[in-house]
Amino acid sequence: KTYEVCVAAMQQNKHTFQWVPNEHQTPEMRLTAVQEDGSNIVHIHDEHRTPELRLIAVQEDGFAIQYLAHEHRTPELCLIAVKNIGYAILYLTREQRTPEVCLAAVYSTRRALQFLTPEQKTLQIYAIAYANYGIEKISDLIDYLASFV
Repeated sequence: KTYEVCVAAMQQNKHTFQWVPNEHQTPEMRLTAVQEDGSNIVHIHDEHRTPELRLIAVQEDGFAIQYLAHEHRTPELCLIAVKNIGYAILYLTREQRTPEVCLAAVYSTRRALQFLTPEQKTLQIYAIAYANYGIEKISDLIDYLASFV
């Protein structure tokens, strides 16, 4: 695979990026690939994953957060990931699951509620889940409210 062949392949089909060797990847190729599909960040060596590329990847595909090193998962990126797709909360550590991130995940999809710990399931989170989607198991809400009595 020569550089020229890689460039020609990328111009014809953006999905060929996964087969471009790291030594032939240019900053422009990386940017285009991540803009097309955020999960392409997995095909970029960590030393080439700029803050801009990480942001674009997570904005394009919230699941791209799983491919980022934990030290690069800023609170902002975690929030963007779950706003993009609530299920991205699955890839976040307990420390990364701030109240704001948990709320955004449930706002994105009520099914994110099932991945929260009992301590993370606040009245505000239940209210969002109920108001936006209805709660499948109303008994969850009743149990939560009963804990205050």
